[in-house]
Amino acid sequence: METSKYLVNADHKRGVKPLLRVNLRPYPNLIFMGVLGLILVVTTKPVMVVFGLIILATIAFSLYRIKDRLVTEIYEDGVSVFAPQDQSIVHHLPWSEMNDWKFNPGIAMGEAIEVNMLNGEHFAIESFKSSKIAKLFHKYVKEKEIHNKVFGLTRK
Repeated sequence: METSKYLVNADHKRGVKPLLRVNLRPYPNLIFMGVLGLILVVTTKPVMVVFGLIILATIAFSLYRIKDRLVTEIYEDGVSVFAPQDQSIVHHLPWSEMNDWKFNPGIAMGEAIEVNMLNGEHFAIESFKSSKIAKLFHKYVKEKEIHNKVFGLTRK
């Protein structure tokens, strides 16, 4: 059993609408790529049809193999981070108890926001939508961003 100061029940915010809810699957990107794949398939050029089929096969594979799950929810008072293996394990990180955080942009495997708490605990929020999460971190705890302290402003 995991022990943490920030461990809460999965329904700890029942009835409160989050400012942002992030799932693992990037549905808008998949829809865009699916439409692009379909457009390529209906063209008359065989090379474009092959590319379209490859795109559609990749999307079908990702929908089949990647289990969608809730990654994080952001509220006025903090961030709820859901464990990857068990959605009933939730850590709620209050803005006031964050020591610092940083945005780690990724290339192919997504991005991450790393959060260090005042008591020394460390959390990572991995997602394909970390830039949306970072915007809310800038809104609530901009002064605690590591890059902001060391290198000046980062992308907004």
